[in-house]
Amino acid sequence: MALTQVQDQTVKGQRINKETGELSASGELSVSVELKTENVEGSSRNPHLPQELREQLQELESCTCSSPDRRVDHVSSEQREEHLVKALSLYVQVCEDGVRLEGLDMTGLAVLTADAVIYNIHNRLAERTAEGAREEVVWFFHRPPEGTQSKTGESPGWLLLKSLLLFTSDSSDVLSSITPELPAALVKCLYLLVCLPAKKDNIAIEETFQEPLTQVLLQLCRHPVNVEKMVETQELQCLIIGLTSLWDQTSTAWRHQASRILKAISAVATSNTVPSLLDKDCVRICIQNLLQISADVPGPLLAEVAVAVFSFIIDTYPLSPSLFIEFDTNNGYQALENILKCCEEGMSTDQFQHVEELLTLIADLTLLGKTELKVALCVTNPQLPGLKFDPPITKGSTVKNLQAFHLLQASLLRSQDSLLCCQLLRTLQTIWERDPANFFLLEWTVQSMAQLGASVWHKPAPVQKLFFSLLEMVVFKMNYIPHETLRAVLNVLKQIWARTVAGEVAGIEFGVVALKCFHRMIVHSGVLDEVLSDRGLLELLLGELRKRAKILRKAGVVSSAQINPQQLPCVEDGERRLTACMLEVVSSLTLRSIKNIVSVRDLGMVPYIKIFLDQDQYRAPTLNILEQLAEINPEEFMSTGIGALCSSTQQELRLKWDLLQSVLKVLERPNSWDAFRRAGGFTGLLYLVIDMEGALSDPPQGEVWKTLGHQPLLDLLLLTLHILARAVHLHTVNAYHFETSGFYERLAEALLHLGCFHTGDHEKKKWDEEEGFCSKTGQDDQSPGKSFHQFVELAEASDAPCSPSTPLQPNLPVTLRTCIRLLSCLDQFATGTYSHQEFNLGPESEDACGRDTDNRLLASGRQFLEDTQGRSRNTASSISSVSTEYQYSRFSCEHIIPHPGALRVIITLLPSVFTPKDTQLSMEVQLSLVHYIQAVVKPERNRQILCEGGLVSTLLIHCRNMLLAPNHPLHLPVTRILEKLSSQSITHSDFRKFICLGQALKYLADKTAKQSQQSPVSNGHNTEAQVSSGSSLKTMNRSFSLLQSTSQSESSVGFAIPVHQIISLVSMVSPRSFRPHRVSSSPAFVEFDMSESGYGCLFLPSLATVKGVTADSISTGGIGGDCRGFPPTAGVSFSCWFQINRFSSACDSHPIRLLSVVRHMSRTEQHYICLSVSFSACDGCLVISTEEETFTYLDTMEPEVCTSSSLTTSLRFRCSSALVPGQWHHLVVVMAKDVKKSCVTSAYFNGKAVGTGKMRYIQPFPGQYVSMDPTAVIDVYGLIGTPALWKEHAAVVWRVGPSYLFEEALSSDAVDAIYNQGTAYLGNFLALRNTGCSSDTESVPHRLVPEGRISFGINPAVSTLTNVAQIRDDYNEVDCRLIAKEMEITSRDHSTPVFLARNISQHLSGTARTIGAALVGHFGVRTFTPSSASNGFLYVGGPAVVLSLVAMAPDDSSLYATIKILLSVLETNSAMQQEMSRIGGYKLLAFLLKMKSSLISYRAFQLVLCLVSPVALSSGSGFIQNEPAFQALLCDLEVWKNASDNLELSVLNHFAEILKSSR
Repeated sequence: MALTQVQDQTVKGQRINKETGELSASGELSVSVELKTENVEGSSRNPHLPQELREQLQELESCTCSSPDRRVDHVSSEQREEHLVKALSLYVQVCEDGVRLEGLDMTGLAVLTADAVIYNIHNRLAERTAEGAREEVVWFFHRPPEGTQSKTGESPGWLLLKSLLLFTSDSSDVLSSITPELPAALVKCLYLLVCLPAKKDNIAIEETFQEPLTQVLLQLCRHPVNVEKMVETQELQCLIIGLTSLWDQTSTAWRHQASRILKAISAVATSNTVPSLLDKDCVRICIQNLLQISADVPGPLLAEVAVAVFSFIIDTYPLSPSLFIEFDTNNGYQALENILKCCEEGMSTDQFQHVEELLTLIADLTLLGKTELKVALCVTNPQLPGLKFDPPITKGSTVKNLQAFHLLQASLLRSQDSLLCCQLLRTLQTIWERDPANFFLLEWTVQSMAQLGASVWHKPAPVQKLFFSLLEMVVFKMNYIPHETLRAVLNVLKQIWARTVAGEVAGIEFGVVALKCFHRMIVHSGVLDEVLSDRGLLELLLGELRKRAKILRKAGVVSSAQINPQQLPCVEDGERRLTACMLEVVSSLTLRSIKNIVSVRDLGMVPYIKIFLDQDQYRAPTLNILEQLAEINPEEFMSTGIGALCSSTQQELRLKWDLLQSVLKVLERPNSWDAFRRAGGFTGLLYLVIDMEGALSDPPQGEVWKTLGHQPLLDLLLLTLHILARAVHLHTVNAYHFETSGFYERLAEALLHLGCFHTGDHEKKKWDEEEGFCSKTGQDDQSPGKSFHQFVELAEASDAPCSPSTPLQPNLPVTLRTCIRLLSCLDQFATGTYSHQEFNLGPESEDACGRDTDNRLLASGRQFLEDTQGRSRNTASSISSVSTEYQYSRFSCEHIIPHPGALRVIITLLPSVFTPKDTQLSMEVQLSLVHYIQAVVKPERNRQILCEGGLVSTLLIHCRNMLLAPNHPLHLPVTRILEKLSSQSITHSDFRKFICLGQALKYLADKTAKQSQQSPVSNGHNTEAQVSSGSSLKTMNRSFSLLQSTSQSESSVGFAIPVHQIISLVSMVSPRSFRPHRVSSSPAFVEFDMSESGYGCLFLPSLATVKGVTADSISTGGIGGDCRGFPPTAGVSFSCWFQINRFSSACDSHPIRLLSVVRHMSRTEQHYICLSVSFSACDGCLVISTEEETFTYLDTMEPEVCTSSSLTTSLRFRCSSALVPGQWHHLVVVMAKDVKKSCVTSAYFNGKAVGTGKMRYIQPFPGQYVSMDPTAVIDVYGLIGTPALWKEHAAVVWRVGPSYLFEEALSSDAVDAIYNQGTAYLGNFLALRNTGCSSDTESVPHRLVPEGRISFGINPAVSTLTNVAQIRDDYNEVDCRLIAKEMEITSRDHSTPVFLARNISQHLSGTARTIGAALVGHFGVRTFTPSSASNGFLYVGGPAVVLSLVAMAPDDSSLYATIKILLSVLETNSAMQQEMSRIGGYKLLAFLLKMKSSLISYRAFQLVLCLVSPVALSSGSGFIQNEPAFQALLCDLEVWKNASDNLELSVLNHFAEILKSSR
């Protein structure tokens, strides 16, 4: 009974609220609020109130009988009323204070209160007119003014009403004890208050008790007994009818309360509700009244009345359909239609609640009826896969009343009011959600969506958005495609864009909303893509876009960066949004459909689509369309993108960025790689870099660059370089084109002019004169400083220190920071590790600070490094020269540099990495970069790749000052890089450049004439050694010198080449192995790394061709005359040089395939392997097989089933122990033909036999064939390596050098002769000389094999870079097609480079031979042709140049170094030995030694002994191998007479040893 109990009843009241939708808005909540307000105003929480209430209830009980039906007569009614008022006043105060009433039964008080109310109402209304009765009701229930409400004598009706409000909100026991006569009496009062107008003076009074009275009635409706009593009353029936007839007289406020009460009564449907209303014809009369109401009545008022009256139809339908039938038969739909028409004129938002209730009522009416709608599932148009339709049978939530639904549909089609139309659409959605089948029932019967789709365009924008959201719901949730609706919408769009309908603004908004909806649906499913395309959406959009593109072009619109879109005269904002939507839909239509892409192209839309690129708003979808067009025509896309880039202005930065991003996206497709090159992509992007000249300087050079900002320009440049790297890395043809067309050099030139690289004269400083800097460099060596990668990290985040304990990082200047970022980008370009998601180097795997600490310890603990000449170099001359091996661990696995041209660009930029703001920091960055490159060139593979890439030439050109100045901080690391590279290969021209770094090579006559003019004493000078020793040796005449002096101070040194340059020459020409040079030096080779792509081979087409007797007209491959037969009748010998760098891992099964001979008979499908020579991956055994195996994929290969034979088809020889990684080995396999299809097979490893066995010889015909068709042709080809058909990733890395195939069995002597020729032999073994003869003995050349028996000789040194089209022109069509098929390119291709190692035997007499070997593979396959520095001397003067170096030696160290050069050159170059003998070089050397006898040391004497009898080749210490050198050098004792260290005695002792050993 307390207030808390009142609140507990709210839960029960919510059940009514949910059904009526009304009590939840006011209900018991208003009671609580009212009581709470009164409590705050007047209650004082008197603790004695419960006791006073208990006493007052006892007094009240004493005034009445125990039974409520009997009355006592001795107590007057006034006294009873007085006691009742006191009790009720106390009860109200207790409830307001929230005191719990325990032990008190309030049922009796409630009954007395109800009786009092009934008595007062009957007594006051008796025999009064209607107006008087209404007046009495008002004065009975009115609330007294503030301050008088506590007086018991005033307004007992308000106290009774207030008490009833509390009692009825209590538990159901109290509510059920109240007599049903109470609601009947209150309904009578309600009828009077509603149906009679109120006096103006009483309106405020009525408002005081309006809500309490309504709440009491609503709470009484919670008990069905009360509802039954109210329904039976005549006043309620009159109230229902009165609401529809006396609408102009009723009170608006009371009408609203009556509607609430009627809905509450209707919600509690009782058994007597329908009969009571039918007896009085309430529904029929109400319909008639509503039909007669004039059209000027407000729609919300009628809606409120209709909902209050007709809710009885909905609520009583489950009990009895009688009221619905009466409504249906009495034209009730017409009454509702009239009301809806009144509501269509527009209304305010606060009045719209009644319209919502009316629409909900009509929606409920659609579910009433007995006849189920019957539709058949007949879907002929394409639908989504998840579509399901199960027609309901007994469900009550399906639509049965189409007449009611027509009311909603008709109103929706008529109305233009935004609120009403939106609510109608929500009502429609509610009907669909009640049962998914409702949509299909309605759509397939009345086509509601299709009709609305044709008319929604002229409705307000919110209605259009809601309609298309419903359309999306149908598609996304119901998986149904409403084809008719889509057709209607498309027809409307056609009419709007054809200007056949009025309303341009509405049409634009409709178009935007519709296209956005289409875009979402297309993205949702590809089926909708096809459906909308078939409906003509694509053609419609393309036609409209064509018009708009013409308008833009005619208006001269260029770019949003130049013209403000708000100022465009030709288009408005709505038109722009519509155009953007059109482009987005076309983009989505072409995303999944090649047919749509073709349609766009065939309709000639590409030129018009390009026009939209200039507008930022249109660019994204436009680029998407063009990207899809690239699927079928990448050339056109690339032409468009590159052309737009080249034609863009400097300030159009966003346009360039978007175009570059689009180009990068398209480059992910292989078919675009060629298109990028053919469209001039490299030229266009390079032009973009050139156009940024001065943009990255500080400050930028140009007003445009200043406005754009530094970081956006740098990002654009990095993106450009990234695209170049991707295009080059992904495609061999692009890489070849970029290299051969000089793009690397042009790129370097463009980068130099960006402004961040300093192109001043800072490199012209005299480093040798700056002792202070040199000493500081030496100090820095003890603390190696930052690595290049650390500088990169610093450039990306210069203000982020490694850790709090580390010192503050230097603040990099802007230009230097930019240089580092660009160099890092180029480094990733070179290594092929570029990431397209971020343009920076990722974080190091180790902590940078920790690496610095380790590097300092490593450098400080190691003071000196021994070079290859035995001479020590102090580490103080190089900063962190040792730590580079530790810092750059990413090259520890010898990662290949795939693009050496990018490293050339880095070397070109190296001298310009400088800023005058901080010269010391600039030098530190240069040092870190040089040390990084030094770590890069550490692996042999990288040195070879960089030599092939021309890095030596770049070093000599762009690092000339560093190489010339010994005291330059970068001199030592740059020199080491040059030495490492030159030890692998240096071209003749580069060697000449190195020799002539200081001054050009000139004749002595010019030099002497110039010196005589400058100084009379410049003809000769005393060396420092001569001055110190006090020798009186005559000043030597240098007229025999072949080199011009380049010393900076001729009086101090006076020799042509500086000492440091001579030391570098020693490093270049010295052998790297103690093994004989002829077998240890690297020949030209092809390397196969199976870890990259898993395959790579040399393909030898047309090794032999066997023709049938009538197949003469068939064209064949090869070069020469008649076809070469196969197999050879005498036998086969195969010879090759190979090297294994890394063996297969334990889990790999990839063998080293030295030779595989495959043949194929025309008119058959299979190819068969008839001969294979390989090293097994599991045990390293040499495997020779003549078994016929099908040449197919590895997992399906099976040997051919042949007749049983006692001869084996495979031999295995154990030689794994002799396979040394990193060493060149020589293998010869000899198969001597024997009788009865057998052969004796021998294997020779490094000139020694490893085994012999008998096996079956190669079969005459492939596979199981024993004969061939007279018109057939058998084509034989060879493979060295692993073809793509056998692709298998493995760890093995190996190289193959010169390889030969002879068609006869070689003898052991012949094998030994081949091995003795060494790796550098280049020929066909037709004129061999004895390599063991002395140089002065003329050996008679002899022939190893007849010319005709040489099948092929493959040496990568004799090769060319061509293409298959050129092969067809130079050789024949057959070989062209075979090579093209193996490389998976067309036979007409003229751009893909083909490495062709020519057959060096192709010019010999005999039958036709193969044209050579074509290299097949991309990643993991490379070639290298060494060119040693010793060979370079042959092209700059031969031994005379080396002797000139000896003549110029100023001290004993220089003399030793020059003799070391001479010894190394003669050891490694037989041609230099012959030339030395021809010119009498040993005698000239003896003369020079006489002139410099005082400088000859004991170690120089040891080198002279090596010249006479090289230790590596001598059989004993006293063996004289070089007799001319012995006679000229040792036998002339005058050479050693004046030498120090008693060298003359050493010579005599050597003679004694010779004589002793000759006994």
